[in-house]
Amino acid sequence: EFPGSAAEPTSVSSKHMSLPQLHASAKEHSSALRGLLSELSLSETAANQSPEVLALTVQITRHLALLSDAVGQIRAAARFAVPAERPLWLRRVRTLTDSLTSFQAELAAYSALVAREQEAQNRDQFFAQLVEERDGVSAQQRSADGLRVRQGPALTVSDVSRQLDEMLEQGGAALTDLRVQGDRLKATRRKLLDISTRLTVGGRTLSRIARMETSNCIVVGVGCAMSLFIFFGVRHLLHS
Repeated sequence: EFPGSAAEPTSVSSKHMSLPQLHASAKEHSSALRGLLSELSLSETAANQSPEVLALTVQITRHLALLSDAVGQIRAAARFAVPAERPLWLRRVRTLTDSLTSFQAELAAYSALVAREQEAQNRDQFFAQLVEERDGVSAQQRSADGLRVRQGPALTVSDVSRQLDEMLEQGGAALTDLRVQGDRLKATRRKLLDISTRLTVGGRTLSRIARMETSNCIVVGVGCAMSLFIFFGVRHLLHS
């Protein structure tokens, strides 16, 4: 375990855990995620990925999955809670859902930052390589030109044509490399946008489900009240 990192996450998938136990486990994962994301924000990014940073990312992903599982179990178990405690558990579900959405957004933002820095690093390396190749070709060309000046007559038309063809071929190869690099960068950007969209849709779905749970509880409560009112009214009419 690396210094400052959270403990190894434990599974909360047991169906025999009570609501308080599930809530305590979810709070534990939420606290661990808060610490891990804070540590990740202070660590190095794409320019120099260390094993510690990669381990942090793996732990964050596992905690997110376990927290999501715990929230789903609490939401399902809250339906069978005591009516007096049901609103409390629904509020806790909404709070945990908001925290989960926030953690997912932070991880997506960090991933986007890493991708941008990696893109900039790749672009700088590519252009640095082009400059080195150009400087190497220029040095060889100057050496060859000096040798021809010392050894023989001036360049013929065929020599000039051949050199122009070589320069065009080198320029075409450079343009091809740039197009390939641009396509890779576009594909990376599309993948990041897709991940961000999925996380946003997931958060909205969880929030919508929480609101539907509240509406269902209200409808059930009103139905129970109406049933009791009709029952006691009929009973009163039968006895009167």
